[in-house]
Amino acid sequence: MIALNDKELEQIRLDSEQFIPPGIGDTQRMVAEIIQLKAECEESDAVVQTLAKILAGVAVALKGEELPLHRHGYHDLVELVYVLKLENDLRKGENDLLRTTLTECSDSLHSEMLGKFGGQMPDDMHPVTRREYDRDMAEVAGYRAVLEKGSGQ
Repeated sequence: MIALNDKELEQIRLDSEQFIPPGIGDTQRMVAEIIQLKAECEESDAVVQTLAKILAGVAVALKGEELPLHRHGYHDLVELVYVLKLENDLRKGENDLLRTTLTECSDSLHSEMLGKFGGQMPDDMHPVTRREYDRDMAEVAGYRAVLEKGSGQ
């Protein structure tokens, strides 16, 4: 509850007596009720102001910075969030498909490289052959590094 000073309490009492004919109700009770209602209104106003700031922040986050002397509308925020979520889910699906395709492609290319060098494993190759293999496999290693980096996110 909000604490009011004596001057404010006296003003509320005088205001209430102005509108309440003598002999009707208990003035002290009504003053207390007015004070309580005022406190509740102030508390509600504080909540409304906080929520308004949050909503304005969400609008800016979703729609971008506001132009000078303009405010974003809030009527379409829920729809915008749903659209962004659907787009994000679509991108995740596309990303997974691309990741799978790149994995299959790099595995296939690795198999082709091993076939090119007679099926020898890299540790069993002659040093000159191994250098050629490593040079040819550098691109595949790059693809695999991208896959590993992306899978950690």
